[in-house]
Amino acid sequence: MYKALHFPSNQEIIILDVRWRQQIAYLRSLDQQDKLVCPGCNQPVRVRAGETKSWHFAHKHLQNCPFEKESPALLQARAVLYHWLVDQFGSESVTVEKSLNAPNFPRHVDCWVEKDKLTSAYCIFERRMPPDERHNLKSAFREVGVQVNWVFISDLLHMDSELGQDYLYLTTTERAFLQKSELDQAWQTHFEHLGSSLHYLDSEQEMLITYRNLNVIHLPQLYSGTRLEHPLSEVLAAPANGEFVHPGETDRLQKSRAEIEAQADVAAKRWQKAQDFFRQGSSRLEIFPKPSEKPANPPYERRGTCKFCGQETTDWVTYFGQTNECICRDCKDRF
Repeated sequence: MYKALHFPSNQEIIILDVRWRQQIAYLRSLDQQDKLVCPGCNQPVRVRAGETKSWHFAHKHLQNCPFEKESPALLQARAVLYHWLVDQFGSESVTVEKSLNAPNFPRHVDCWVEKDKLTSAYCIFERRMPPDERHNLKSAFREVGVQVNWVFISDLLHMDSELGQDYLYLTTTERAFLQKSELDQAWQTHFEHLGSSLHYLDSEQEMLITYRNLNVIHLPQLYSGTRLEHPLSEVLAAPANGEFVHPGETDRLQKSRAEIEAQADVAAKRWQKAQDFFRQGSSRLEIFPKPSEKPANPPYERRGTCKFCGQETTDWVTYFGQTNECICRDCKDRF
């Protein structure tokens, strides 16, 4: 964990904060006096300030505490995200491992920002989540009423090796946390269905991978979108909601909106011209139906061989890209 409480003042101490870099001796003295305690279980913690891993706190005695169950991958991602948020908003506006005073809240928040009118939470996922856990987490944030930015560690990213990096297979957890963003419009073509966004953090390389305008092309797993990848240091946080904004996205959004508005204006003028023409030559006011939006792209059909019945089919519910095997819909219901 990266946060401890000073006993008895209850002052929060975030060991990642650069202000503590010059006060490590003071922190160690508090450690020796058992005056640093875990925010989750109120048990003493010790200072870990080596040269290889991020500085952190660790329990002196094993306890039944949620902070003890966190993986190294999650802790590393949290540290990287915290430092980025401090660069964006300042250390006074950012905290980590925030516990919310809300009933039935299932976990603490990895990173939390409060600045001016902005209140934004950041939750990192390093594993799949059971349905009940996903539901409880989303419901709890709705009750609290704050903007949440979901972040997956990059190890959970599964691209289709044949189709390319813009195609990926999403787990039920990833699909549950697809997030609508106005920046998806920057990568929308004409009148296609507007998709959603997902963010993946490579904490070792400190890179952020974002997929914009994700749409399903083969139910339920295979999605396609536009992949953006930049060093986290080049990514900005949107002032309104704390969302990740890659270089050039804002300009592209403005350009895309202008193009779509121009296309809609041309279509409206053509429709009006046709209406005027037929009004002059016929009492029937509407000869042709109004133009509709372009149909969505047809589903992508990937044929696989079912692991259970051996039949080749495109009607699968789970597809294994490396072996070209699948589980067809009939076998899913049968087994």
